[in-house]
Amino acid sequence: MGTTMLQAVRRRWWMVLLCALVGLAAGAGAATVLPRTYASTTLIYVSLGPDATAGDVLNSSTFVEQRAQTYAELAQGEAFERAVSDVTGAGSPPELSAQIRDNTVLLAITAEAATAPLARQGADAAATLLIQRAAQLEARGNGTASLQLRVVEEANLPEVAGFPTPPVLLVLGVLVGVAVGTVASVASSRMNTRLRRRSDLVASAAAERATWLTPAHGEKGGDELSSALLAIHRQLVTASGSHDQVVVVAGCTADDTSTARVIADRTAATLARAGTSVALVLLDDSPRNRPGLSDLIERATTPGAAAAPRADAVRVLGSGTKPLRVWSATNVEVEATLRTLLNEVDAIVIVAPPLISSHPFPATAYIRSADALMLVGTQGRSSRHEVESAVELADRWGLRSVHAVLAAPPSPRHELTGDAPRERRTVAAR
Repeated sequence: MGTTMLQAVRRRWWMVLLCALVGLAAGAGAATVLPRTYASTTLIYVSLGPDATAGDVLNSSTFVEQRAQTYAELAQGEAFERAVSDVTGAGSPPELSAQIRDNTVLLAITAEAATAPLARQGADAAATLLIQRAAQLEARGNGTASLQLRVVEEANLPEVAGFPTPPVLLVLGVLVGVAVGTVASVASSRMNTRLRRRSDLVASAAAERATWLTPAHGEKGGDELSSALLAIHRQLVTASGSHDQVVVVAGCTADDTSTARVIADRTAATLARAGTSVALVLLDDSPRNRPGLSDLIERATTPGAAAAPRADAVRVLGSGTKPLRVWSATNVEVEATLRTLLNEVDAIVIVAPPLISSHPFPATAYIRSADALMLVGTQGRSSRHEVESAVELADRWGLRSVHAVLAAPPSPRHELTGDAPRERRTVAAR
């Protein structure tokens, strides 16, 4: 989970940076717009009066603590705040808070106001008024008092505004922005799984068996494409453990059909230029009314009439005149047909319909006979889930050699170039 999140943040670092900048701007705006609040505190000592009775002295600790808590509650009432406002003459009453310091009888009264002078005036007025209220409440009939309050620390004049301060708002804005950007980048990575760039393959479970072909132009781009496709073909044939050079090319989904056809055509052409005679069998579209693979299965024509290309040429075979036999052929029939065809050519490239489709093609007979499958996805269209599902489906069929190719959408104006696969992997037969 942590690795996936880190990869998502690395791929979408700009999103985190943008959110951090937005958070910084929001913090700066809040620091400018939010009203400043200043706080001033005065400290009052609560003790027994000089004329306290013996009973008061006996229970002095509990007596003083209870009285101090009572006056702390009194200082925080709305009526008391209005009385302080009347004394100071301020337009709005200061916000008062009072608390007893831990393990003491010191009562701290804090006044918050829009300016520093108003805050100090409010704290001084609150202390004076509270002492007067205490004298009235604690007075006895003989003119003495059992409790007295004294100011031991005058209200201070605050130099800076209290929370939230501009630096704190700026830091909070950046932190919130980074957090939002991180969540957004991870969510975007999970929701948008389209393979748009080479780095998107890193998060794929099929990354070890995938090659990214990048668009390029010119003769050099064509040479790089030929090298990449030739390397992939050799890897598939070698990993299959078979001496027969039979490779099935299929798109992951229906959206990859045209891309798979281009990759198959160029793979066959590359093998032909390398001096290998190739038969390209097209099973990905509607049948053509000419001799083809179904005719070989039915033995309707001689193998030589179906495919006998030169060493530097590609003979293209359609489904044939009996398409139903192509779709319903058994493994034995398919294997016999491929062996017959290999008597005439050195290599066979079979273009099959996509593996993931609403009308699945019974390609298991052809793919298992070949033992080598080149899956084709389209950059910007295919998702990691689609490629991984196609690879998983091929693995369930027990293929010994599977490799995925991510190619750009077919275009007459550009060619594809690629990097040779970095690692060979054989899928054990089940």
